Amino acid sequence: MLLSVAYACIKIHDILSKGNGQERSQVTVLEGKLDGWAGSSVMLQNTSGEKIGVKDDPSLSLLLTTAQVRADFLQEEQHQQESLTTAGPHEAEPGREELPSRGEESPTVCLAVIAKTSAATELLLRVKHLSSQHENIFSHRYLVVDAKDEKVDASIASVADSLVSEKYLEEWLAVNHSAAYMQLVNLTAAWGNSFRLEVEKVSMGHGSFDSDLPVKELDHYFAIDQCNADYVAILESDMIISRQKEYSWISEGIQALRDNPDLMLVIPAFPGMSQRKVRFRPTTKAIVKSSPPGRFVGRVPLVDTTCEHPYSLPGHASLLDLRRYKQLVSFGHSLEHRCGGMLVRGKPCKQMTYVRKCGGTRSWAAAFECVICNSPALRQAHLAEEQRCSLWYAPMTLMRYDMGGLRAEISKAELQQ
Repeated sequence: MLLSVAYACIKIHDILSKGNGQERSQVTVLEGKLDGWAGSSVMLQNTSGEKIGVKDDPSLSLLLTTAQVRADFLQEEQHQQESLTTAGPHEAEPGREELPSRGEESPTVCLAVIAKTSAATELLLRVKHLSSQHENIFSHRYLVVDAKDEKVDASIASVADSLVSEKYLEEWLAVNHSAAYMQLVNLTAAWGNSFRLEVEKVSMGHGSFDSDLPVKELDHYFAIDQCNADYVAILESDMIISRQKEYSWISEGIQALRDNPDLMLVIPAFPGMSQRKVRFRPTTKAIVKSSPPGRFVGRVPLVDTTCEHPYSLPGHASLLDLRRYKQLVSFGHSLEHRCGGMLVRGKPCKQMTYVRKCGGTRSWAAAFECVICNSPALRQAHLAEEQRCSLWYAPMTLMRYDMGGLRAEISKAELQQ
């Protein structure tokens, strides 16, 4: 197995090296290749109570979409499953097979909770809250822990194990930081220089909304990769939810996505959403959408928040249509036309062709929001009924909670049902 992974790393590196001079415009969306990449992680035992995903297909091609590449990875991993073993008490069988489609009447959906705290007691309280506030409609519920390529802390591992044993989750996973997996994510994230356009060497990152991060973010990419369903609900653990009884923002979001084929994702309402104030920035050219702004199909009340940065950032909480997401090519193929101000490096925004590409080492949320905003055929929306259900970002540092205050805030939210 180690030899296989090593071979994959060398092979991918070789292909990527050869691809540096290739014309990236050759990449196109392949019809019919929707399945494979979201569920292409084979689960290996790393330490007690910890699993990582492994991606190691040697047949990688830069001329394929991410969906096709990940489908190839899935096929390779299926051949390796018989030689894998697991030992953790909460672990699923290695190499989970792709869940069969339940059809339009009963779509499948995952719940992916991303740990955003290193405090075990806080994590336990928050994940129990998020899990219990959703109906049992998920085909798979899991916690993603990013230890930054280190061993997961024993206290976090113990809490994660208890969440599984108490049936709040089916499993928990540590983010895979292997070179092979990062190469695969790079096909979507477009971190490397080989994905840059020539003119970006001058204007890269200047005057844009979001600066590149000092490290490459993996947790959201990894969380999406673990889901084999039609949709994935992504929740960071720092969220608090308050909802009316019998109301499901997941069900409403799925209905909205099914009714509107240009929607990539739906974000739950937040308190005060109707009073939000949006500051639209100048653009290098008009961003025109193929659908009329604010107009949606279906019974679900929606608010068109496409391009409404920062409200449109989907990282904290969102429901993602995986089948549409898998059809996207690299984030580096979309260009950002929004400027951070009237001047970009002393040059008027209107005189620029574009500001930067949507890829780079920015967060998944910033990169994906950029793609949706700048693509004519893509949109996103918030659910409009904030009185029936609201989710808000409530980290301990921002809200100045102690554990007693956090418990009180969560209890108050849950009593409003």
